[in-house]
Amino acid sequence: MTTPDKYANPFADFGFDKLFVTDPNTGKLTEDKTYQRLFETADIENFSPTEKAQYDESLKIYRDLKNVIAYAMEQGYASGIKKAKIAAQKKITDERIKKYLLLGKLTIQEIAEDFEVTTDYVLKINEEWKMNN
Repeated sequence: MTTPDKYANPFADFGFDKLFVTDPNTGKLTEDKTYQRLFETADIENFSPTEKAQYDESLKIYRDLKNVIAYAMEQGYASGIKKAKIAAQKKITDERIKKYLLLGKLTIQEIAEDFEVTTDYVLKINEEWKMNN
């Protein structure tokens, strides 16, 4: 049974070989996603002042667009939830109106007043209910 080393091995590979390009296959270095960010940063530092300004402006536009899209998605999600709640409430109200119509104890005018809807709406539900039954 081997015991783990108490101290870090100074000869272990912690990615220094790739970082300092001691790896004989340097093509792998550019394919490694860990180091792509490092190379991008190094390229940005070598930009001229006008290139740097253009890069900063394009980055600002990209971030603005990304935030606009995220906000729109968030608002769309909230709007969808609100519409779903309204539809669910409408369905419950419709079912309760049908129940009152079925009981036949109240007039259409009284049902409309109780549920704060128009008499036309109650008549429409009544017609739909009669057609389905």
